[in-house]
Amino acid sequence: MLRVAVGSSNPAKVKAVQAAFEALGHQVHVVGFDVESGVSAQPFSDEETVEGALNRAKAAIHMQSDQGPFELK
Repeated sequence: MLRVAVGSSNPAKVKAVQAAFEALGHQVHVVGFDVESGVSAQPFSDEETVEGALNRAKAAIHMQSDQGPFELK
């Protein structure tokens, strides 16, 4: 079973990630982390959106790192 870290604790986002993996035939355990993006709440450019996503991914990796292998999306 894959463990998937999501850089958000929003239940709708966590469920959407779980549904996407399951639609592809994967059994997953999805964990959401409440992490900061480090950018505006409403990004004003594609660059800021990407920066925020990368910041959330890095923070989720840091929070998940002691729990073993996982996929990050």
